[in-house]
Amino acid sequence: MILQALTEYYQRKAADPDSGIAPLGWEWKELPFLIVLKADGTLLNIEDTREGEGKNRRARRFLVPQAVKRTVGIASNLLWDNPDYALGFYVPPKGRTKADRSAESHAAFLSRIAEVGLTEQSSAVSAVLSFLARDTKIAELAAFDDLWEEISTTGPFISFKLAGDIEPVFRDPVITNAINAQINATSGEQALCIVTGNKDQFANLHPVIKGIAGANATGANIVGYNAPAFCSFGKQQGENAPVGQTAAFAYTTALNSLLNRDSGQRLMVGDTTTVFWSARQTAFEDA
Repeated sequence: MILQALTEYYQRKAADPDSGIAPLGWEWKELPFLIVLKADGTLLNIEDTREGEGKNRRARRFLVPQAVKRTVGIASNLLWDNPDYALGFYVPPKGRTKADRSAESHAAFLSRIAEVGLTEQSSAVSAVLSFLARDTKIAELAAFDDLWEEISTTGPFISFKLAGDIEPVFRDPVITNAINAQINATSGEQALCIVTGNKDQFANLHPVIKGIAGANATGANIVGYNAPAFCSFGKQQGENAPVGQTAAFAYTTALNSLLNRDSGQRLMVGDTTTVFWSARQTAFEDA
């Protein structure tokens, strides 16, 4: 079964400290811009993480809390997101109309931070919240003309960083430990996972797969139960084929790692995106 093979590949990579594969609950994401703050929340700078020239410019990749899966509702990522969520600043999409839900999106961003419950324990979180509470924050950001122009028109992913730190705020050890504790906490309905055979909280929605030619740029799914005819016995979405959250994370992380544009295990066969790997570590995987 392909999901089992991908899960085993992830487990092998996760056991190798040099593999760089994301641990449970995290993922690698390019963040082009970081808002640099003082400890009291005062804006200091906008950091452009991109390197290269022209169309070859690439943003630095950071290990971020795993992205939420958005459908039509509002759901925020933790301490990183687009300007609608992170700043409450509406960026109209190009070529289509979209309702301005930036106020609701930003409220969800703040609620997501509150869920972690570290406002008093983390100076990084306190600095971010102090900055976001400022009525003049957008005007202050606009003073960085070219960088803010790009952020306000393209709507890239952004995050925050304290002055003097190397990593964004979500890599603060206090925050990292709290996130990992939430990830490891067991809650919700459990079922027997069809991939591992273990009892686990089943994943109603699986993380998206990115990097497949011809697929939606926001990501694709291996299978979707998006119409009643696809469901059985009144079950909905992931209930139809219960995959545990651990296995869902493992197989999608493994596949996204293989599909990454820097991967040496990805190639095109005609118009088909193809990836390959082995059951055990071999030199061919690094060729």
